[in-house]
Parts: sequence; structure tokens; C-alpha cells
Amino acid sequence: PLVERTLDLPVERAGLLVTAYSIGATIGLLTFNALERRFSSNRLLILAFGLQALGVVGVAMSSLLTSSALLAAPIGLGFALNIPALSAALQLMSPDEYLGRVMSMFSMFHLGLRPLFSWTAGALASLIDVRLALAVFVVLPLFALRLVAKAGQAIREAHEAAVPATSASVGN
Repeated sequence: PLVERTLDLPVERAGLLVTAYSIGATIGLLTFNALERRFSSNRLLILAFGLQALGVVGVAMSSLLTSSALLAAPIGLGFALNIPALSAALQLMSPDEYLGRVMSMFSMFHLGLRPLFSWTAGALASLIDVRLALAVFVVLPLFALRLVAKAGQAIREAHEAAVPATSASVGN
């Protein structure tokens, strides 16, 4: 709907947006190691989600295919940066005894819910203005960042609660 309804172009022109997104994602994958060495996980996540939000707002405001494509690249870049950054942060925050469960939940949410998310985004864009739908979805990266912070806090609290109990039983 974005290309047809918002940019008033044939759907075949959507390939340029997908290409730009993919170029951004490729750049993200190729630069992740260098960025990870330079920035903390938290800063890298803020950068990644910020790039995604910036790109989504830009695409929502754009009325030209070229500018929409240029603004789709940061969305792909941010996405490619946030997945390994989230994975690394969760692995570092998770106590060993919870690591497998935490990472399987991360995989389930990241991979398993993507088709549902895509369907929801498309349905919303079909029901309301595409730009308004994009504005609604710009909130999701901010929500995800907050959710990760809450999950990390819950994991740490659970681990801290379990550690004294384990230490006390070892001493007896």
C-alpha cells in the first residue's frame, strides 16, 4: 500500500524500497563488530532503534520514491544492528541457568512473531492511512527498548534472589 497509495506509483516500484532497506541491513551486518567495540550495548541499541524510528518517520513523511528509498536504508541498518545487539545483551544479562530459555524466547519472538507482525502492519495500513500506520509503528522500537530494559532487570532480580538461596544451602 505504501508505494501505491502514498507515493501513487505502481507496486512494481516497491523493489527500490526493498533494495534500499537491504543495503542498509547489509551495511549494519558488515559494521556491527566495529560499532560493538566502540559503543556499549545500551548505546548501540539506542542507536539501532533510533535509526529505525528515524527511517520510519522519514518514510511516513516522504512523498517521493527516491527519498523514501533513502530513508528505508536506516530502517534496515537499525534492524541489522539491533538483532545481534539484543542477542548479545540478553546473553550477557542472563544467568547461565536461564540462558537457554531466555535465548529460545528471544528467537521465538524475533522469528516466530514476524509473520503476525507483518500481517498486522499490512492490515492496519489497509484500514487507515499508510502514513498514520507508520506513525503507529514508530512507537514499537521505543517499546522494544523499554521491554529489553525491563527483561534485563527481571533477569538480574531473579538471579540475585536465587544466588543467596543457593549460597545458603551450600554452606549447610
